[in-house]
Amino acid sequence: MSLYDMLQEGLIEESALDSFNIPFYSPSPEEVRHLIEREGSFTIKRLEEFELSWDANIEDGNNDLVFDKWERGKYVANYIRAVTESMLASHFGNEIMDYLFNRLSFKYVDYLEKGIALFNNLVISMVRK
Repeated sequence: MSLYDMLQEGLIEESALDSFNIPFYSPSPEEVRHLIEREGSFTIKRLEEFELSWDANIEDGNNDLVFDKWERGKYVANYIRAVTESMLASHFGNEIMDYLFNRLSFKYVDYLEKGIALFNNLVISMVRK
């Protein structure tokens, strides 16, 4: 959404946005169970799914710190930046990175406040057959 907003402002080219793709797929617990069972080498002892907030580890062991919503949004944006910046910069150029991730931090504040900023996690315990 932030890249689209930047397109509307003339900061990036439409062709660059149209040709950009980060392939990402999160399988459901059922898909994972099916693949493990179909492969046949393991027995699933336990498979659980849980949600974790995007900023769950912001305190990093220091429970005395208090973070306002803007710090939380910036934290999440920097977390995502560490993973995606090289892909984004090689496609759109380094010059927009600070602006892009600053914009994202504001969007993340909104998601965090609405309670929709969650990672789905799978924990699987298996035994080799």
